[in-house]
Amino acid sequence: MFQRYARTAMTAAALSLAGLLPTAAWAQGDSDNPNVISDGFEDLSYGKTFYIQVPMIDAPSPVVSLVNPRPSSGGIGDNVTAESIINNVRYVGEHPDINHIVFLMRTGGGLMFHADAMLDVIEEYHDTTEYTIIIEHAISAGTWTVFSCDNIFMIDGGTVGGAVGYVTLQDGTPIVADNLAFVAARMGKVAERNGHSALFMPAMMHQPAELHYWEVNGEGVLSDKAPSSPNSVDNYHLIDSDQDVLTLTTAQAEMVGLAERISGYHADLVGEKIGVPGWRRANHYGQVVHEIADIYNVTRVDQDFFERSLASIPYFRDNRDNRDNPQIAAVLEERATYKLLLDGYSTINEALNNLPYVHPERHIYFTDAEGRTILADPEQWKQDTQASRNYARSFRGALSNIRRALAKLDIDAGNISDLEDALEDVANRIEGIARQGNAAYWAENEVVYEIE
Repeated sequence: MFQRYARTAMTAAALSLAGLLPTAAWAQGDSDNPNVISDGFEDLSYGKTFYIQVPMIDAPSPVVSLVNPRPSSGGIGDNVTAESIINNVRYVGEHPDINHIVFLMRTGGGLMFHADAMLDVIEEYHDTTEYTIIIEHAISAGTWTVFSCDNIFMIDGGTVGGAVGYVTLQDGTPIVADNLAFVAARMGKVAERNGHSALFMPAMMHQPAELHYWEVNGEGVLSDKAPSSPNSVDNYHLIDSDQDVLTLTTAQAEMVGLAERISGYHADLVGEKIGVPGWRRANHYGQVVHEIADIYNVTRVDQDFFERSLASIPYFRDNRDNRDNPQIAAVLEERATYKLLLDGYSTINEALNNLPYVHPERHIYFTDAEGRTILADPEQWKQDTQASRNYARSFRGALSNIRRALAKLDIDAGNISDLEDALEDVANRIEGIARQGNAAYWAENEVVYEIE
């Protein structure tokens, strides 16, 4: 992950902004409670990384894999992920030759109104598209996508559940939302419509809900009530009591029939299981978005910090009289240098924020028998590739302005070379894909999805 560079002028309070903050989710509008400023779902137990997945494809068969790790905070993470999924699910749903979508999911929670929008578009094309999900972790908001899918797979050590809903009071205190039962029932219907028990989501969302499992003649039974006599049934388990919110491990999910266990976090492991044994692997749009977002989440905070620094400097008109005053002239020069610095950050952040919409890896493509890329829309790919190259040129130029400004302001740039290296990696990926084609580039630059 790209690390922010050291900066002697950064205060401890400002540094805290670089940390991973709790993510409020699913704003439902005004609440009847005047003390509530937002309604939402919030994952309070995770503080690390949210990965949810987006497109595209490397497949000789009609399957698209939506694979995009999402960072924990920042504009790209908050905006691009859901929009990318929505746009691409819609594109795939209208594509006559593609009838499967596979999600890879590693998430500790997130923005639930995005999850709800994703659910809607998945359901929109469910008549013609089969959805499969491979889960490492699907907590809180992630469950929306899980129960939107037809086929659920989990890797060893995986978890799914923990979708408690919260509202946040004006003093920042989270309290449990009062409409959980309704939302849980709605999501239970979604799950049932896609071939899963309607009892899972209430148990995962609503503390009073229970979940019991036992077997009759070797067949599993799920119930929200305990059997009249647990000793009268086989293999009885209290999966979730009325004092807990359900989170299932891989072993538990397999036992109760929610998921099938697979050996690794690799989309190509499910090809044969979902009826497309020729499918090889997912593409890497998610990887490039993740890399871009890592940088953006740092540079956006930097830009905000320096904007506050500029606002704290007294304002004087830039005229001859003021220039003749050495003290005022120094202030004018300092303001001008901060503006140069901020112009650099603004250029970089604009490029990073727009790159996911035009990156050549966002396209649907297939790999032929010789490993060549077959693009669904080659003309648009060319336009996007050129746009991506232009963004790369713009942030390379902006870096020199940032270096100059930091030196004039006597701010320790520290590891600014880390920023340069990270941006250069983004530019090199764009250029590599442009020159070699998507499939050939990734064959030489394979990404391993590590399990953390």
